[in-house]
Amino acid sequence: MISGAAQADIGVLVISAHKGEFKTGYERDGQTREHVELAQTLGVSTLFVVVNKMEDPTVNSSKERYDEIESKMVPFLRSLGYNVKKLIAILHLEFFFPFFVLEKW
Repeated sequence: MISGAAQADIGVLVISAHKGEFKTGYERDGQTREHVELAQTLGVSTLFVVVNKMEDPTVNSSKERYDEIESKMVPFLRSLGYNVKKLIAILHLEFFFPFFVLEKW
């Protein structure tokens, strides 16, 4: 991850919407936080944040869950110096066999 991120201008951060998985990754010293901090340190100036597994039974394609994740990620990204309005897109992704559905609320 480090060698690839050191050469990147744009990063894609995939976050699980599953109830336990997001919490584990976002908590202090979680992998989600570490990856964002590392990308920012290595000069990745633009991030696409993808909220994955929205179809999971613990989430059930809930806009409230998406909003909850966005409300936690935006201040965190802003605190690291990312211009959230200009440089970051936060999208949700669901899997419905056989199609992937990508939509921004």
